[in-house]
Amino acid sequence: MSFSADPRIHVVGEADDGDLALKLLRLLRPDVALLDEDMPSFGGAAIARVIRSELPGTRVVVMTRSQSGGRG
Repeated sequence: MSFSADPRIHVVGEADDGDLALKLLRLLRPDVALLDEDMPSFGGAAIARVIRSELPGTRVVVMTRSQSGGRG
């Protein structure tokens, strides 16, 4: 499901690695950051720790894929 399909959600940035994600978060200061735990550079949990101290108003959701395969 695409977040851009919901008119209440405005996607303000996308990043394919942790370094760029952190730079964009600092610049854009979004209300919510949806992060992948397995991003190159450093993962979502590490970014969440930084954002927690630097941008306390930004809520963070860290997602990961299960290695078990999940539902088919």
